[in-house]
Amino acid sequence: MIKKVWFLLLFFVGFFANSQNNSSDFRSKKIMVTKDTIKFDTIPINPQNFRVLNRQKKILYPTEYKVL
Repeated sequence: MIKKVWFLLLFFVGFFANSQNNSSDFRSKKIMVTKDTIKFDTIPINPQNFRVLNRQKKILYPTEYKVL
């Protein structure tokens, strides 16, 4: 019984420790905007990491732009 408890404890500790790793599969792409509208593929966008910056490199709020 004690062996099963230790096994489960170590299994879950390892599982939770591994689940906290950040993925390095994400890529960054900078697009220089010359018009008021740009088109690009929206499927690979991760909403948690998507940012739009102005010329002063300040983040624009999502209410200031629209993704269609």
